Amino acid sequence: MTQRTLFDDRPVPPPTTDPNVITSDRRRLSGQNLAILERLRAGPMSTGDLVQVACNYRARISDLRAWGAEIECERREGGNNLYTLKAER
Repeated sequence: MTQRTLFDDRPVPPPTTDPNVITSDRRRLSGQNLAILERLRAGPMSTGDLVQVACNYRARISDLRAWGAEIECERREGGNNLYTLKAER
């Protein structure tokens, strides 16, 4: 019997880019941008949720809007705004 290592049976890592995104836009939609987009697809995110993904979440929201995502911001008391993905291009 051989001893197993930490590297045996490693899970396959998730893709680094969304396969539904055209090649020219993949650079913009990698990393934090992609993480926020995938999370917004699941439902609204508060400012507190966004900060856990990206400290500079406002820039990532701007990137997604420039890409063509329609993201609505509902202003809430205390600054914990709610962001909702309304449409994608």
